[in-house]
Amino acid sequence: MTHTGHTRFVTEYEAHLFGEGRWLRMWEKLGARPQVFDDVAGYTFVVWAPNALGVSVVGDWNDWDGRAHLLSSLGASGLWELFVPGVRAGTAYK
Repeated sequence: MTHTGHTRFVTEYEAHLFGEGRWLRMWEKLGARPQVFDDVAGYTFVVWAPNALGVSVVGDWNDWDGRAHLLSSLGASGLWELFVPGVRAGTAYK
């Protein structure tokens, strides 16, 4: 499942504040969060992995294939994010 027209969940400003240690509401976006983009329901995954060369999310929906859903780096903040359409509450992932 690929979502086209992805809108960033974490704004550039929030990523900037995170990098400075001043994003006081980061708990609202880190982790797995239900989200709707362009009338498509799914989950947004946001993690902090500052030294990672790549990050992926695996789960029941992609047969635990680490190549299927790669998160996008948000630059120097060390944050990575991805919206996966169709993921539902209670779905196993890691």
